[in-house]
Amino acid sequence: MTGSVKKRVGVIGCGEISRAHLTGYTSLGRATVAALADTLPQAAEARADEFGVDRMYEDYREMLNGEDFDVLRNRRTYATTGFE
Repeated sequence: MTGSVKKRVGVIGCGEISRAHLTGYTSLGRATVAALADTLPQAAEARADEFGVDRMYEDYREMLNGEDFDVLRNRRTYATTGFE
């Protein structure tokens, strides 16, 4: 992938299924996971440690206001995020 710019990915929700998504984003070398958000800080920390992510948020709204993404993956339900 010479000369290509990696896409910046943000992930909301760091439960078990997020491992598969993060592996997919990072395995091809086309994306970098820029930030993670989860209401359970230990979940975000575990995924951040596993995938080398420096930026973590407990509130996804802070993440959205503080970061720029090319791709945003929301792994939380409407009830837990309030997206409309």
